[in-house]
Amino acid sequence: MPPLTPRKRLHEPEPEPASTPIHNRATTMHGATSSHYVLDRAHRVAEKEMRDKYEKIDMRNFLDLLPEAKGMLAVKYDALVNIAQMKAEMQQYAPFITAMKDYLSPEWVLINTSNHCDASSFSAKYFSLSAIKPDIGLYEASKYNPDSTTNSASVELFGEFKVKKHDDPFPPAKTLPESAKDTRGQITLYLNAIQAAQQRTRVFLFFILGDQCRLFCHLHAGTQYTDPFNHTTMPYLHEFLWRLTHSSPADRGHDVTMEPVLPCDPIYEEVSQVLMAGLQGNPNLKALHKRFYGEVDVVYRVVVNLCTLYVYQPFTTTHLYPVGQGTRCFVAFDHENWHLMLLKDFWRNWKYDSEYETYKALECKGVSHVPHALAGEDIAGCFQQTEVLGIKLVHFRLVLDVVGEPLTKCISMHQFAQIISDALQAHYEAYRKAGVLHRDISSGNIIFFKSRGYLIDWEHSIKVTGIPPAARTTERTGTWQFMSIKLLEDPDSPHQVRDDLESFFYVMLFMANRYASAPLTSIHMRAYRNNKFSWTGALNAFREGATGKRDTIGPDAFFGAGTHCISRNS
Repeated sequence: MPPLTPRKRLHEPEPEPASTPIHNRATTMHGATSSHYVLDRAHRVAEKEMRDKYEKIDMRNFLDLLPEAKGMLAVKYDALVNIAQMKAEMQQYAPFITAMKDYLSPEWVLINTSNHCDASSFSAKYFSLSAIKPDIGLYEASKYNPDSTTNSASVELFGEFKVKKHDDPFPPAKTLPESAKDTRGQITLYLNAIQAAQQRTRVFLFFILGDQCRLFCHLHAGTQYTDPFNHTTMPYLHEFLWRLTHSSPADRGHDVTMEPVLPCDPIYEEVSQVLMAGLQGNPNLKALHKRFYGEVDVVYRVVVNLCTLYVYQPFTTTHLYPVGQGTRCFVAFDHENWHLMLLKDFWRNWKYDSEYETYKALECKGVSHVPHALAGEDIAGCFQQTEVLGIKLVHFRLVLDVVGEPLTKCISMHQFAQIISDALQAHYEAYRKAGVLHRDISSGNIIFFKSRGYLIDWEHSIKVTGIPPAARTTERTGTWQFMSIKLLEDPDSPHQVRDDLESFFYVMLFMANRYASAPLTSIHMRAYRNNKFSWTGALNAFREGATGKRDTIGPDAFFGAGTHCISRNS
């Protein structure tokens, strides 16, 4: 009997399970574990993502995030006093822009962006299916285009105005009102739009409520903010804008290690054609790229371990989220050796071995079905390390020798089974030969290249000793939809081999349900997936997930007294 062919192949990414650590998000089935939100009211979804990720910072320390700049004029407050007394928020924008003009470098402009949707904010659309409309935008005059007044791809920062006291994002009350949550989510969307659309290490924002102002600095580890101050009597806002507009791109938070290649560069056209051909060779990557960036794009030059690579924008979408590793995966072109490869750019936890070291350890032990790591290093330079609330992240780049395809591109169940078998072999050899436990088995972390399966994304792996490993971080590692019953019921329990093997089972179950031929209707199949694999957002979501899996595989399938395949202590 010939192998069964899946009902369909993926042409447009759909919401699927998430990458680690745990978040209330879902990822696509792509090899680089792109992520998607379950659609919700935009501000609330963003606010939930940022809970417990704020850090208050002293005003002087905040200003010192930027270098001092001499020559600022004496501050005049009269105009700001009048503006703060205006009842209508929209009346404040124009006079505020005029009042602050003298406290910017001459090459900079403040723009009223309140009536214009973001021309490039794919990240905001991703959260809410509608573009953002911030109140004020700060631009370098040379980058401002009147035809796209609001443009998160070129703006330096956004400013937000409110007139009602209950809209303060950090009120003194112990119980956070709903309006404050809404403001937090709104601010998060504005900060995140810039972070997602540009190559940034940090993003600033100012928030004005009557005569009170707060300053924000967003990083991949969280958001720092100041106490409110009266900007009609204190010069902090003026000094902040003066310093910012007189700072270098690196000091302002631009990642200058990603160097734009201009069309006038002799290598531009050649590199562009090769990169586009690489995307076209993988229709799934091409569809993702076109969906978020269109046909024409910026080419960047980046150096990793003395290896010069050229990339377009990333084909993954995990970086569209405000905090975390911010993983971006690129099709990269090594012009010197004329070779396409994968560049993974992310922010790693500095406490643990880098993913590059893990790949090299696996390679040293001869572990099969794992890509070869060609290069990897922490990025040197300004603000390539960030720390908020004791969480320190380091900007890291990794180069792998293959750009694989996701499981959704399998042409038959036979091929799918072979790829899963290859990934299982990689997992077995990594554990037995190198003493490494993966800890994040998911549909997105299994890919194939030239019909060979590969197990990727070893960022959350650990070295195994005779003592069961404890959780490395305060957040449980693993992809929620594929986590074992044990870890869902007891998040503090150590992650063991049996948990990864159980995750492999759920990957196969999920993929078979979604793509294999079956007598059930598509509605029934989708309802099954939503019931068993979709994040609910409820406080007891972990418990619900465990119950759903017990119902799926039978109450004694993994924990019964007669179980022989996988024991509790394996």
